Amino acid sequence: MAQRKRTVKRRPKTPSRIKKRRQKRARGAGHHHRELTGLGLVAAGVFLACVLWLGLTGDASDVGEGERPLTPIGDGDFRVGEDWSPDRVRFDAVVDGRATRAVLDAAPFYRTFAG
Repeated sequence: MAQRKRTVKRRPKTPSRIKKRRQKRARGAGHHHRELTGLGLVAAGVFLACVLWLGLTGDASDVGEGERPLTPIGDGDFRVGEDWSPDRVRFDAVVDGRATRAVLDAAPFYRTFAG
């Protein structure tokens, strides 16, 4: 009687650890980092809260104490703030009835007007 042929057990061509790694990659291909999305939403919320709720728009009135009254002293000088204050401002370089330069405590500030 002829011997029976032994059934050949097929061996995997790739090890199971490699297959598992490939399966993880295939599953995670559409995966997005949810924590980054949440962080972006928090940043947008903080920005909107600053602009809308707190009223911080980034212009000069947001810095310091805001608007302060000017008290005329004479000779074109003004005192900045109420009562007595050491801060002084002087407007000069007048063009077409508009001051283009203000000197606040020896620091010049310039502005321009569009046509």
